[in-house]
Amino acid sequence: MVSVVPKGASPFRDEPYFQMDGSEFESSNCVLATCTELIGRVTVGRLRVSAKRLRVLSGDTVNGLTYGQAAIAVLKATGNEIRLEPRFGLDRDQVRDLAASGRPFGISIDCSVTIGTTRRTGSYTGGHTVYVGDYQHRAAVLNECRCERNAADAHAEFNVEDPGTHATHRWWSAGLLYRAAEKRGGGAINVLVGSDTEGVQRRGAMKGRLREKPDVTSNDLGPVVQGKVYEVIATVNGGPWKRDDGTEAFGWHQIVHDGAPAFVAGERLRP
Repeated sequence: MVSVVPKGASPFRDEPYFQMDGSEFESSNCVLATCTELIGRVTVGRLRVSAKRLRVLSGDTVNGLTYGQAAIAVLKATGNEIRLEPRFGLDRDQVRDLAASGRPFGISIDCSVTIGTTRRTGSYTGGHTVYVGDYQHRAAVLNECRCERNAADAHAEFNVEDPGTHATHRWWSAGLLYRAAEKRGGGAINVLVGSDTEGVQRRGAMKGRLREKPDVTSNDLGPVVQGKVYEVIATVNGGPWKRDDGTEAFGWHQIVHDGAPAFVAGERLRP
C-alpha cells in the first residue's frame, strides 16, 4: 500500500474508497463509502472502517442509506466517537464556508449534471454522494462543462473524491458541484459534515514522538506528552505508520514545537 496523494498536501486526504468493493450492496453504498473517508479524515488516518462494515451496522439491507442512518452507523462503528452531522437546505455560501473552515463533508449530487464532463460517474445519471475535503481559489479556471483550464481568471474549486470511480482526489469547479447538488436538492444543498481538523486543539492520547518532518524516520524532536493540549495548525499526508491492526496510514498533525514546525502521527493526538 502506498500514499495516494503528495506528501505535504493539506488538509490530510485519506485513501479513496471505491464503493464497488465486492460487497453485496456496493451499488447503493456511495453514502457509506463517503463515510469511510470522513472517518479517516477526522481521525487523521487512525480509523479505517469499510462501507461493508457500516452497512451491516446500519441494519438496512435493502436501500441506499439516508444521511441520518449513515451517521448512526458511524457512531456504532466508532464507539460513539465520530459524530457526523446531516445538514439540509444549505446555500452555496454555507457550503463554501464549511470546506474553507477545515470541515470535510459528503455532498448529495445529481449525476445527470456531471454526465457530460470529465467528472462524471461513469454512465450513471442518478442520485449520488461524493466526498469533499478542501476548497480553494486557483489561478486557473475549470470550464464547468468540459473541465478545461483557462488561465485568465481565478476560480473556486472543491477537492472531491467520487467513491463511484477510481479517479481519486480531483479538483472540481465549484459551479459544477453546486449545480449538481442543487439539482438533487431541489435548489438547496444537502451535506453530511465531519468535524474540523484544521487550526484546532488536540490532546496527546498515546505515547509517540514529535518529528521534524511527517515521517517516522525523521529527526526525533521529543515525546508526545499524554494529556497535553497541542495547537494543530494543519493536517498533512506523510510517510506511513502502522495502525493497531497492522495496516498503514499516512495522516499527520502539524504543530509548532520550540518555534518550529513539528509533526505527530495521526493516532497520537485526539479531541
